[in-house]
Amino acid sequence: MFDNWVQNDAMKPIPLSEFVAQSGGQINAGKLLSIAQPTISLMLKRDRQIFVIADPKGGWTYYEIKTKIKAA
Repeated sequence: MFDNWVQNDAMKPIPLSEFVAQSGGQINAGKLLSIAQPTISLMLKRDRQIFVIADPKGGWTYYEIKTKIKAA
């Protein structure tokens, strides 16, 4: 499913929504990332900037980019 992507772009971040689509849905994506499907659903609904990268050991890692907002 991700063989071509891993070989060509192993350390290139992939948006969570694309990862979910390529993995065959939220349940499979959750299993690959070791998180529950409802968590995946909330991440997508809240439009969070979450990216997934291939782990050198063969797994997957995800991270979030947050914007700091200065208080007035």
